[in-house]
Amino acid sequence: GCPTLARLARLQRGVAAAINADGRWRETLTVPASSMLSCYGAGGRYRKHTDNSRGADGVCGNARALTCICYLNLDWAAEDGG
Repeated sequence: GCPTLARLARLQRGVAAAINADGRWRETLTVPASSMLSCYGAGGRYRKHTDNSRGADGVCGNARALTCICYLNLDWAAEDGG
């Protein structure tokens, strides 16, 4: 398990609430009941992908307005990339 992910899952709602309270975001953010949270071991990574692609009609495939990536590696350095 990855105990840090449990805490991150709880913090998601606080981030959305803070952005909503700021009043400058064009939409009200909500956090879905389930989220993609992952914990990778040494050398692990998530493959490059598109989160919210548009169909031939120009409409987004889901209601996602904001994607957040959190690197929680204690020894992470900018040279590591990401």
